[in-house]
Amino acid sequence: MKAGYLFLSLVAIICFFGSCSRHNVVTHDITEEIIFIADESDHNLPAYTESGYNTFGALFEKDYFVVNKGITPLKMQYHQGKMLVVFDGVRKRTADFYSSNLYAPMTMYFTFPFDECKSYEDLLKLHNTKINLTATGCEVKMKIGEASSATTLDVVEGELFFRRAQNLNIDDNRIGVILSGTFFVKFKTGSEYTVIKNGRFDFSINQNYFTYISPNP
Repeated sequence: MKAGYLFLSLVAIICFFGSCSRHNVVTHDITEEIIFIADESDHNLPAYTESGYNTFGALFEKDYFVVNKGITPLKMQYHQGKMLVVFDGVRKRTADFYSSNLYAPMTMYFTFPFDECKSYEDLLKLHNTKINLTATGCEVKMKIGEASSATTLDVVEGELFFRRAQNLNIDDNRIGVILSGTFFVKFKTGSEYTVIKNGRFDFSINQNYFTYISPNP
């Protein structure tokens, strides 16, 4: 009896601390917590999720464009009819294992026309929205390494797909919006084509990472 009681007590203690840890993760600042769950078919990429894990990743030729701890992965801004979405991470080089420069800072900027969004709550409008990156008013820029400014890409094909937009609630209180989806870009440099593909993203967003700029009076 005593052994059985001790076993049940240990189980209860483990469950208690396990639930506390999960609660602490949930209540932590959602825009700072990065949870990287590797894709089963390619461990260099995060799996596609819709849980607000603050991750993104894509194949960049033979390398990767991925989230990196210590870098805020997403910023969004709405201004005069256009949405700006910024993915900020690193280009992870895999071609030369012995290279001393395996990582380089990398940022991608997606701009597209969209309905007015005055606060992060309005981002729910993006649910199930596909952005054709070659459409009028769309622009994609990229900055790699120590470049002083971003380069506008000559996009020949591309899509930014907000597959799901949902509320992030704790105790029935909305504390953020989760945006999840996929992306790819094919662009031309001179006579060469470069492809960024198999992109996926999953972000938790609150007022700290969304900015609404009022139109000029």
